[in-house]
Parts: sequence; structure tokens; C-alpha cells
Amino acid sequence: YYGGENGYLPHLADETLNENKELAYSIGQSFQTQYAMKTERAEAILQFVQQWTEYGYDEDNVFMGGSAQEEWAWNADETAHRLDQDTATVAIGDCEDLAFLCGTIYVGAGFDAAIIDAPGHVALLIWLPEYDNADIYWNIPDDNRDAGWIWVESTGDSNPLGWTPTDYEDGQWTAYPLG
Repeated sequence: YYGGENGYLPHLADETLNENKELAYSIGQSFQTQYAMKTERAEAILQFVQQWTEYGYDEDNVFMGGSAQEEWAWNADETAHRLDQDTATVAIGDCEDLAFLCGTIYVGAGFDAAIIDAPGHVALLIWLPEYDNADIYWNIPDDNRDAGWIWVESTGDSNPLGWTPTDYEDGQWTAYPLG
């Protein structure tokens, strides 16, 4: 179940951060080493996730005891371990799986990130007010910052960094900062 006190949003991200950080976080650290400029690093991370993941519905890809799972959420490390650059194997996941992976990588790369819980969708925001190509710069209430959060939509291979899908431009969603 995704919502409420015992739901996976936003708590599943904690399984791959802080004392639980492992593969996804270390991927982020490698991006921080490779890219000194934050804007280039942010674009490279999204391109990496888009290249090495594929969107797939849970009921088509997750089976437990022989039964298809209508709703399932993988944490970032579970998703990261399913991709393999050596064998050109992509990890398949739905929106929350890709958002958790992306979020953990961004945190490992030195970004502030927030999971977005939107109607029927999960995505990510990162704090990057200096990015020139975002269509909307978001403000998260009570974070003591002005607008400067940009949308990260990892569910398609052509979604650019900073592009907010039109269905979510109304801001009728909740952001959960990670870290």
C-alpha cells in the first residue's frame, strides 16, 4: 500500500539512504566525482536512469508465489541491482521505482531531492534553481526556500530535466524531502 503512516511513500526511500545507503547512493557519488557542474551532473543522472531503466506495470513484471502483483514498490537498491551495464540489461519498474532510484542517486550526487506523490503518479523534484531550462520552478511549503525545485520525470526516455507534465502543473501533489 502506498499511502498513510504504514505506506511506502515516502518511507521506502529511507531503505537506501543514511545508514542503509548502498549501490544507488554510490552511483550518485560517482556522478559527483565525474561532473563538477551541478547542472551537467543533474542532466547526466537523468540520462543514466532513462537509459538503464524501462517503464513497466507491476502486474506485468512482478510475481509473488505465481501471482501477478497489482501494486509493488522496489527500493532504489533493488532497482539498481536489476540493471547491468555489462550485459546491457535494463531494470524494469513503474513510476515509484524509478523515482526512488533517481532520488537516491541524486542525493548521493549531492542534491536535495523530494519524492512527489501526485494523483496516480510518483515523480521527483531536485533543488536546482540555477538550472535555466525548467518550465516551472517549484516551491515546497515550509522548506524555508523560494521556488527553485525542478521536476525530474524519469518514466520516459525523452523527458527533459525540469519538464513538468501538464497533468501536474496545478501543484495538486505532495512533496516529501529525502535525506
